[in-house]
Amino acid sequence: MNRHLKIAIPKGPYEPQLREQFGAAGFPIPEGRDQHRLEATFEDESWTVDIIRIASADMGTYVERGAVQVGVMSTDAIHELNVDVWRPYTFACGAAPIILAARRDQTLARLHSLPHLRLATAIPRFTREWFSTRGFNVEIVHVHDDHLRAVQMGLADGLVSLLHDPNPLLNNDFRALEQLGISELKLVVNNAISSYRRKFIRHIMDQLEAHRPPATPPVQIPYDTEDPE
Repeated sequence: MNRHLKIAIPKGPYEPQLREQFGAAGFPIPEGRDQHRLEATFEDESWTVDIIRIASADMGTYVERGAVQVGVMSTDAIHELNVDVWRPYTFACGAAPIILAARRDQTLARLHSLPHLRLATAIPRFTREWFSTRGFNVEIVHVHDDHLRAVQMGLADGLVSLLHDPNPLLNNDFRALEQLGISELKLVVNNAISSYRRKFIRHIMDQLEAHRPPATPPVQIPYDTEDPE
């Protein structure tokens, strides 16, 4: 009997690293193709594996609803979209701290003392939950991009964001005030998969782990140890 599995790879900055690791694990993904089919053998059974490129924002919908059985998502996206999936494997790439940042003349104490704290963020659910569990009532300014500009133009007092590159903060006279969490890149699997697919997916994870690249160096968070007067 020929078995079938669909794996989705997210379009975006981590696609080259994922393509390299999957290829080393025996599941090559040709560059520039939105869909690729390959044949594999596992425990004397033949498998047809379709590998599909999908926009990161749509990944949770495809995996949770079973259009594909396996995908790749960041933990911040899983949380924001409230996606119910199995996430059994963490990739070496894609880790990013989640930080609270503000202008360099701002301090953590001043932000926390504001009676009406406004925070620009693309991860509103995480931000609201993080601050509410610590007793802070914040207004979420939901922006998808350029959180620095939202603060510069007076929409917000600070920002909560994944930090992939510290240079935009430094170049715009901002600084990190606190690390609130970390986001990681996960292999995600539909919860309703059959037992035979689950065994094959575990085999894929074993191969991914056997060809795991060195961990990406952690992002250096640009704290400023000298608080303004």
